[in-house]
Amino acid sequence: GRRLAKRDGDRGLQWYADRGVTPARIIGLIGYRSGLRDDRTPMTLQEFMRTIDVESLRSLVDRERAAPCRILDEDHDWLVS
Repeated sequence: GRRLAKRDGDRGLQWYADRGVTPARIIGLIGYRSGLRDDRTPMTLQEFMRTIDVESLRSLVDRERAAPCRILDEDHDWLVS
């Protein structure tokens, strides 16, 4: 529920990659946390790109300004499961 920062020892993409987390899982989480998907499911970059249109980008920017996206413990647990 807080911002991620390397200076605080937070996990970065390399930490997840070193543990075998696939890009499809990370992209799927981004799609879910950004509101482009209804659930956490792996997705390819091509699938992600097909979900984005001008209106969804505007909506995403508005949501992010109002309440920045946070990676929750449950998101981490899903990534490494």
